[in-house]
Amino acid sequence: YLYKYIREKHCYIPLTDSEEVPSTIVTVGCFSGQTISGSARKVVADSFFKNNLSKENIVEFTYNTIMHTTDLTTKQILLKNILLIGGNTLYPVFVERFTKDMQ
Repeated sequence: YLYKYIREKHCYIPLTDSEEVPSTIVTVGCFSGQTISGSARKVVADSFFKNNLSKENIVEFTYNTIMHTTDLTTKQILLKNILLIGGNTLYPVFVERFTKDMQ
């Protein structure tokens, strides 16, 4: 429950790489009373859209997977019907950022 609360209420995904994260300190009611700084709010969620640990980010992976299908008709259908559900897609602005980066 705590992870879901933090993810949905306090994590932040900027619409562009250059957008600044609101520099607010968020106090999360966990046992230790720790706080999450503004920069930490961006790092976890924004990692989906950066190429830090792997060769591709989530948008590039999706696009490249679709482009490796066999025919043009299938590619067009898949590109028009990407469905993002559950889990990490619940981050605020995730769908908007994914859609923007896919274009």
